Amino acid sequence: MSTVDDLAKNLREISISEFFEKNRHLLGFDSRIKALLTTVKEAVDNALDACEEYYYISKGKAPTPDILVKVEKTEDVYHIIKNNIAVGEVVKRGDNYSIIFEGMRASFRSKYAGHNFEVDGHKIKIVTNNERMSVYVDNKIYDTKLNSSKYRVTVRDNGPGISKENIPNIFGKLLYGSKFHRLKQSRGQQGIGITAAVLYGQITTGRPAVITSKIKGKKAYRVEVMIDTSKNKPEIISTKEVEFSNEHGTQIEIELEGIYLSKGEKSVYEYIRRTAIVNPHATITFIDPSSNKFVFKRTTDVFPKEPMEIKPHPYGLELGMLIKMLKYTKRRSVQEFLSKELSRVSEAVAKRVLEKAGIDNKRPSDITRDEAERILKALQREKLLKPPTNCLSPIGAELLEKSLRKDTGAEFAITLTRPPTVYRGIPFQVEVGLAYGGEIKQFQLLRYANKIPLQYDQSSGAIVKAVNQVGWKRYNIQESQSGLPQAPLVVLVHLASVWVPYTSEGKSAIANYPVIIKEIKLALQDAARGLKRYLSGKHREIMKKERAARFVAYGEEVAYALSNLTGVPQEKIIKAIKKLIESKYKAKVE
Repeated sequence: MSTVDDLAKNLREISISEFFEKNRHLLGFDSRIKALLTTVKEAVDNALDACEEYYYISKGKAPTPDILVKVEKTEDVYHIIKNNIAVGEVVKRGDNYSIIFEGMRASFRSKYAGHNFEVDGHKIKIVTNNERMSVYVDNKIYDTKLNSSKYRVTVRDNGPGISKENIPNIFGKLLYGSKFHRLKQSRGQQGIGITAAVLYGQITTGRPAVITSKIKGKKAYRVEVMIDTSKNKPEIISTKEVEFSNEHGTQIEIELEGIYLSKGEKSVYEYIRRTAIVNPHATITFIDPSSNKFVFKRTTDVFPKEPMEIKPHPYGLELGMLIKMLKYTKRRSVQEFLSKELSRVSEAVAKRVLEKAGIDNKRPSDITRDEAERILKALQREKLLKPPTNCLSPIGAELLEKSLRKDTGAEFAITLTRPPTVYRGIPFQVEVGLAYGGEIKQFQLLRYANKIPLQYDQSSGAIVKAVNQVGWKRYNIQESQSGLPQAPLVVLVHLASVWVPYTSEGKSAIANYPVIIKEIKLALQDAARGLKRYLSGKHREIMKKERAARFVAYGEEVAYALSNLTGVPQEKIIKAIKKLIESKYKAKVE
C-alpha cells in the first residue's frame, strides 16, 4: 500500500459540533469569565426574541416580556497545596464534600464549616470562609487554592413556549433555527448561540442542559439534552411532564465552568443593566449567586415596531448565493425568479438584465455558472432603488431617552435615530444617545447591535472608530489623545440591521465598513451639537450668576454712599439694586 493510501485512511469528515468543540473561542467561550457572560447573553437574547415574536404573531395580545435570570454557584474545586504543589483536591457541591489526598478518597455531607470527620483512621476538618478554605488532616493544616467553580445559569421567559418535539433540535443541534436564512432584524442570526452554550456546559461539566417549556393551554415538559458532537445531533437524556410556574414560556438551565464577576464592564449585572436600557418594554429580574435580587422594570408598554422580512437585494448578492438560489427556486423562468425573489427588481428590469446578459428566459436550474455571473454583473450595473427598510426595528429616540435618563440619572440627555441606509445592499440604521452630568462620574461607551450589548473588544470595531473621529473639543467636551471624550458623559450607539457585520462569530465588535462609521459619526455629531447648546447655555447661566453676585457685592458699598447722600435707608437702596440686577440678568440673587 502506498504512502498516499496510508494518509487517506486517516481522512474523515468532522461535524460542525466537533469543530466548535475544539474551537470554542470562536463563539465567545475563550475564558471562564466570558463563557458565563456569553451563556447568559445567548439565553436572554433568545428569550427576548421569542417574547417579541409572540407579541407580533398574536397581534398584540401577548404580554410584555418578563424575564428571569438566575446565576447560582453549584460547585467549587480546591487544590490542597503542599510546598507550593497541588497534592490533593476538595470538591464542594452544596453541602456535599469529597476529598482526594495521599491515597485517601472520601465523601461526606455537612452544613457547618469546621465540622470534624474521620475517614480510614484520619481525622479531617474543613473550614470554609467565603472563597477561602483550609483543610486539616490529623491536625495538620494545609492551604488550598480555588481551582475552578461551576455555576448554573437559569433563564425563564413568558414567550410562546416550544413544543416537546422541537426542544431537542433547537438546543442540541448547531446551525438549526429559523433566523439564519431570513433578512429581518433579530438578535440571533446564525443558529449557533444557545446551542454553543449547551455544548460548553456539556464539555466543562459533563451535564445536560435542562429545558422546561409550556405552550398556553397545553402540558409542560422538562427535557434533558446533550449534543452528540460526532453527528451534530441532540441526545435526549430524559423527557417528562412537569408543572411550570408560567402559563406559557420556556426555561433553560445550563451548568458550566465559569468565573462570576459581581461588577465591572464584563459582569453579568452590567449586561443585564445595558440590555434593559435598549429594551424599555421588558422587565428583567436578575438574581446573583449571593441571592441579591435586581429588578429592571420596563419603562413603557409600547413594543418596538415589528420588523418585516425582505428579499435579497442585488447589490448585496454574491455569485455563490445567486447560483444556490437559482438551483433551489420553484420559479419556472429566470425572469420570474429575478422579479419575484429579489428586492427592487421589476419584471421590466429582469427582462432588460437578461437581454444585457445575452441569456434566454429559460428554467433557473438550467443556468450555468458563467451565465449566473453575467446575470449578476448586469443586475449590479442597473440603477435600482435601495432595499426596503421596514425590516428594521429601531428603539426610537423618545423611548431611548426616557430609558437612558432613568438608568444614568443624568442632568441632560439627547437621543436621535438616523434615517435608514444601506451597506452592500443590506439595510441598517443608527441610533445614538448622549447623557451628561448628574450622577454620571466619568466617560462610558455603551455599544449595541440589534439591541444586544457588546461588552468585549471595547477598543475595536466601527463604533469606537466613529467615536474617536467625532472631534469632541468642538462641542465643549475635553478628549483624550485617542479622541475619546474625557467628561461625565455616557455615549450610547446602537446599530440595527438585518445582518450585522460582526468581526467574528463571538459577536463582540462591528466590522469597519466606511458607510457604517460615517453614519455613526454623523449621528454623534448631530447629538453633540445638542449637548453643546446645553453646555453653552449652562455656562451662560453660570456667568450671569457670577456677574450678578459681583454687582451685589459692589452694590452694598454704593448703597452705603447713596444713603449718606440722600438720607434714604441703606436696606431700601440695597433692595432696589438687587431688583434691578435680577431684572437685567434674569438670575436670583441673595
